[in-house]
Amino acid sequence: MMRLVITAPVALIAACQSSPPEDSQYIARALVGQWVYESNDHDCRYVYYEAFRSDGTMTSTSSGCDMTSDGFGIFDYGWYVAEGHVCMVHIEEQHKDEKKRPVFYREKFLERVKLGFVESSCRWRVEKVTPTTISIVPRDPALKPFTMKREHWL
Repeated sequence: MMRLVITAPVALIAACQSSPPEDSQYIARALVGQWVYESNDHDCRYVYYEAFRSDGTMTSTSSGCDMTSDGFGIFDYGWYVAEGHVCMVHIEEQHKDEKKRPVFYREKFLERVKLGFVESSCRWRVEKVTPTTISIVPRDPALKPFTMKREHWL
């Protein structure tokens, strides 16, 4: 009985520490939810709101100096994590089809996930994960690192 009392606090402390950034499963679980972040690339301040679901769909909206993109509440495929990077999947048919084909989109998404790390899709390297923030380093050297903050906006 005494052994259980001593090991429980140790297990709790270990669970609260952030996992190494290359742990893709940990990153994927942490990323599920709603996030906001800013970037100051190309001499302009952009604000992004993104939400990630565990099924690989996401929604996003953003605004900057000369543009606003509003996909708010429209969840499309998708995203996944591979080798410590957040990978984005664009399925063109999702945006062109008049009659939606969710099974087809899911299959195409899963095909991309099976490929794992794909240089052209896995553009964000995860540097640090905490319960309320995720620090990202874009693979494009022209873009600056940023930190996403957990928020509830949906």
